[in-house]
Amino acid sequence: MLGYSFFRDRVVQVDYPHRVVRILDDAPLQPFTATFAVGSDGAIIIRDAHAGARRVVATLDTGDGAFGNVTAQGIRTLGAEHAARHGSHRRIGGYNGSATATTGAVSGVRLGRLALPPFPILYDATDRAAYDLNLGNRLFEQYVVTFDYQRWLLTITKPSFIR
Repeated sequence: MLGYSFFRDRVVQVDYPHRVVRILDDAPLQPFTATFAVGSDGAIIIRDAHAGARRVVATLDTGDGAFGNVTAQGIRTLGAEHAARHGSHRRIGGYNGSATATTGAVSGVRLGRLALPPFPILYDATDRAAYDLNLGNRLFEQYVVTFDYQRWLLTITKPSFIR
């Protein structure tokens, strides 16, 4: 597993549609989408994330093969208690074992200048992480995502816009 110690001062591009990871000399010449930071636990924290009118703490989890989840904190931040209790329940498994989560959908999520289409999500009231949304790889499968660890800029574009 590669972590921040490897990525520090690099530009890493994940071309999800073509399933290619590139280490670049410099970031592509295009406007960036948002800024990011790396948390003490290694999480990629997107600094300019919103859900509707609410600013949220979101992580981009390159190890999550799903769309992502809303944490216990996020359920409160989004006022999604009803959706988290009354959706379709299912067992989930992960690094910390198994739990019961509720499936649902979120809309109105923006990462900097990028508005994401509505997507399925798990409401996981047992997830005590210090962020609201954990966004997984599947959400980005139609995008090229560039992590500029030199300037802390995140660029998310459709493949046709990459030059």
